[in-house]
Amino acid sequence: FLVVSWIAVLLRCYVRRWISRSFRIDDWLMLLSVILFSVYTAFNLVALNFGLGQKDVPQDEQIDAHKWTSFAAWLYIILMAVIKCSIATFLLRIAVEQRYRLIIYVSMALVIIYSLVIFFYNVFLCHPVDYTWDHTIEDGTCAPGQLASSYALSALAIVSDLLFALLPVPLIWCVRMNIRTKISVFGVLCFGIVASIATIARFGTLVNMNNNIDFLYEIADTVNWTTTEIGLAIIGGSIATLRPLLKALRIKGFVSTQETNNPGGY
Repeated sequence: FLVVSWIAVLLRCYVRRWISRSFRIDDWLMLLSVILFSVYTAFNLVALNFGLGQKDVPQDEQIDAHKWTSFAAWLYIILMAVIKCSIATFLLRIAVEQRYRLIIYVSMALVIIYSLVIFFYNVFLCHPVDYTWDHTIEDGTCAPGQLASSYALSALAIVSDLLFALLPVPLIWCVRMNIRTKISVFGVLCFGIVASIATIARFGTLVNMNNNIDFLYEIADTVNWTTTEIGLAIIGGSIATLRPLLKALRIKGFVSTQETNNPGGY
């Protein structure tokens, strides 16, 4: 997913910089997202080297693996917020009616607020912070609710995924395109719904982990679904901006003589 995500984002940057000439904040945010995705993947690869996905891992390696999965989990919270802000600012390009713009602004504000709250809650859940992954530290303590915060994050992610996937429907319908072109664009936007399905699958793995003590083995499924969710979100958010390239290549379904240029470069 990382390689495909980079390809999608680089194509997006090419389209916005040299074809539509409208490189803006949503493009910078998506570029930041794929960079953070690379760091997230690196964290998990290090954890994999220390025993992620394995059983009966030595204690010192368990501590190292747990540390790097914790770093990845914290980064995931910020990463998904950046992706959603990129998608939201992209939607602001094509949203004309004030009611839609208000929904987008409120949704983006809520995403930022709950992401920051859950991020800092998870980072400082244990005292000292190192106790998060190293329970051999004397006098270390953790507040309750880490799993509950993961549930809350997943639930809010599902809601925001569906919102940002379905909100473009009335927005695109108001843009001057023929029916065939609109159907093609809606097909591209379905990536957002697929990403929400990955989030639901990730939520299911968290529920199954509730009473399982073999953490490194069980969390591997969660990591896989999280990576899938991030990749689909980045790819879907980038493919939705490639219509000018598809038009330039004369791809059937994306060329229309009945439309006018719109200010969003879409």
